[in-house]
Amino acid sequence: MKMRVYSFIQSILLVIACNLICASSARDALTDPEIQDIYTCDKLLDHKEISKAEAEIESLLKRYPNNPNVYQLRGRLHSRKREYAKAEADYQKALQLNQAYKPAANARGDIFKSRQDYRRAAAAYEYAYGLDPTDDKIVLTLRKLYSQARLPRDHDKTVLQNNDLWHAVALEKKGKSAEALKVYNNYIKRFPGAACAYQYRANLYFYAGDYKHAYDDYVRAIKNYPGDASSYASAASCLENLNEGERACKYFERALESTKNAVGYVYRYGNLLRKIKKYDEAIALYSKLLKRETDNSDAYRFRGDCYLATKQYPQALADYTNALENSAFPSPDTYRQRALVYEKLGQPDKAKRDRQRAIESM
Repeated sequence: MKMRVYSFIQSILLVIACNLICASSARDALTDPEIQDIYTCDKLLDHKEISKAEAEIESLLKRYPNNPNVYQLRGRLHSRKREYAKAEADYQKALQLNQAYKPAANARGDIFKSRQDYRRAAAAYEYAYGLDPTDDKIVLTLRKLYSQARLPRDHDKTVLQNNDLWHAVALEKKGKSAEALKVYNNYIKRFPGAACAYQYRANLYFYAGDYKHAYDDYVRAIKNYPGDASSYASAASCLENLNEGERACKYFERALESTKNAVGYVYRYGNLLRKIKKYDEAIALYSKLLKRETDNSDAYRFRGDCYLATKQYPQALADYTNALENSAFPSPDTYRQRALVYEKLGQPDKAKRDRQRAIESM
């Protein structure tokens, strides 16, 4: 057992040393000008500011002619204008520049699917799946396409044969982290633009407690695909663990900007804000969520904690009550928190009743 632990530590140190020697240090993704330029243009497309996006893309092509993200952006622009042949050409160009660029592979699949060319769509999505073999959403898309293309339902399994990333994931599940790390490292040497591979390796570093190298890899993932919310959120978690709360907040904010399905990021960001005692910002964050999800018991509970911490007892009472009323299984902790509020408001009988309810609901 000691030998295995030593071997793992030795492998970790070896890979870290290799990274330090062979790879440039990852820059801050929020200050890197190339990342920011591409991200800004991506948001223009998201907000359907087509003419502004078109002008910006032309400028980006002059400044970053070999960046696949720029061709991905132009492909999206062509798709918005229903110029699908031009869009497909741009996605293909992005893949020529970076054959491990998953967004372009996905986008090609979308085009073929819209044309009802199910076999080519399946091939495009399979390519994307090979770059990110833990993406269950692609599997669901493929299963439907296989039916339409009259292919075997489990045809996606052929993608995983001899797939290095899938092999590394399997090694991790078996507890062979050092071996998995070597596979990731070799894969990244072959495909230095593989954003998903950087994410996978970063996850391994993160769970090993090596937050510095995990952060560096998440930033590398962002550089190769600046529109991915999960990499920003994961980088934020690394910074939080490195006690860099202020920087972590900025990454969480970028993660929230980058996705519509942000509830999980709201909770993680809110936890950080409460941890560093930025209660007003946390209250604003939960309030924004509650405008969309008026029955979200967790958001009420967490906002109630902020009100309690800032001695806004009537608001805390209202939020804890809403949390309890909107929960199928009321939490003992919420009853205890509301009991504290009742005490602060001079209502000891109600506080006693809630403590009893906390015991009964355990």
